[in-house]
Amino acid sequence: MSDELRPDLSLPEAPPAPPRPSRGRLGGSLIIVALGAILFLQYRILVRPAAAPPEAPASSIDWRAHALKLGQRNLHDAAARAWQRHLDTLPASDREGRGKILYQIAGELMLAGDYQEAVSSFWQAERLLGFSSELAPKIAEAVGECLERLGKFDEKDREMRERAVGGAVADAAGEIAAEIGLEKITMHELERRIARDAELQLSWQYALPPEQEKEIRKQLAAQYEDPSKKLGRLYELVAQQLLYRRGRELEIDKAPELQELLGRTKAQLVAAAVVARDLKDKIKPSAMDLGAYFSANREKFQTPPRATVRVVPLPSKEEAEKLIAAATTEDALAAAAVKDGKDGSIVAERIAPQDPIGGLGPVPALSKAIFAAKEPGLLPAPVEAGGAFFVVFVRALEPPATPEFEAVKGQVLDAYYQEKQRELQETLVKELFAKYGALVHDDVVLRKKPPAAEKQPEEQRAQ
Repeated sequence: MSDELRPDLSLPEAPPAPPRPSRGRLGGSLIIVALGAILFLQYRILVRPAAAPPEAPASSIDWRAHALKLGQRNLHDAAARAWQRHLDTLPASDREGRGKILYQIAGELMLAGDYQEAVSSFWQAERLLGFSSELAPKIAEAVGECLERLGKFDEKDREMRERAVGGAVADAAGEIAAEIGLEKITMHELERRIARDAELQLSWQYALPPEQEKEIRKQLAAQYEDPSKKLGRLYELVAQQLLYRRGRELEIDKAPELQELLGRTKAQLVAAAVVARDLKDKIKPSAMDLGAYFSANREKFQTPPRATVRVVPLPSKEEAEKLIAAATTEDALAAAAVKDGKDGSIVAERIAPQDPIGGLGPVPALSKAIFAAKEPGLLPAPVEAGGAFFVVFVRALEPPATPEFEAVKGQVLDAYYQEKQRELQETLVKELFAKYGALVHDDVVLRKKPPAAEKQPEEQRAQ
């Protein structure tokens, strides 16, 4: 193909660009700085960690209140952790505050069953509070309980001995009265326990007049003036401890039935303690109050009737009737009761209606017949009781008598307290019914149907 006929495939040249205005070095520098900033921001976006969700400031949570609420709901593990969070907010210089919080933590751990950690927290609390603080006795008792729960009886014994002498082994803390493994029970400890028993008996009773409380304490202490009584109490303590340890080894204390029983017993004791505390200072009778109470309730303090009798038991009614016909006096009855040189009669002196008769025990039918007699003498008919027939001669009858106030002042005081306590307790329980919104559905328990509503025609009920 000739050059003339070949097509022209070349692109047309672009027109020359118009001349740019000169920006100088300053413009180039700004561009470089801008590009660097963009690259830096992209780098920070790529490498920064994911943003955490916003968290409430620590100061916005009342960890103490939270811990108390968890403990009230029996969530003891969580309560212990909440107390720990509260502890973290206290300064190290607040030794007393930190010690008390550690005591709370230990208590929650103990309730949660984490006895090892509980012991650790109790010891930390004790170091901060001091061994002479008011919580020291409670800490010592709780540590002993934790060690028992862990089955570490020897460790508990060692703990007790070290506490008794401030860290040294106790070998001169008193005469050793008993030993259980490494545990030593001294005479001092025995006497302390006996004295404590008396205190516990009086601790939750209603308020007694000082003279009566003093007399009761004296009577309780007098029980152990005889060394043999102390020895008997010591044997009881040792036997109880041995059985208790055996129960722990067998894990009887963890049995559901026992836990339920312990829970009920605890509820009963706490209820009794509430009554005693609330009523302790509300019953303080004067001498005039007691005198008026005695005058209005003389029959409560009457001495019962008394009788002295001779009784002859016989196997048949015929023999008993024959003896009654033959013996009209007590001497004759006594002589007739002698067989083969042995007196078969029974003499009971000054018995009351509810008293057992010597050699026979309680015989209600016989006692009833004796005190139904109008006057002393031979009862006209035999008394049948327990398959035997009794011939009875009533030697003497003493009617009931009302003593003078001074002679029964102690009984009057006890009766007055019991009646007033019952009245005040009923009032207290009614108040608590209203306070806590309690309601007892008598009709459900007694199987009584509630009053039926007016019967309506079937058509209306259907509508």
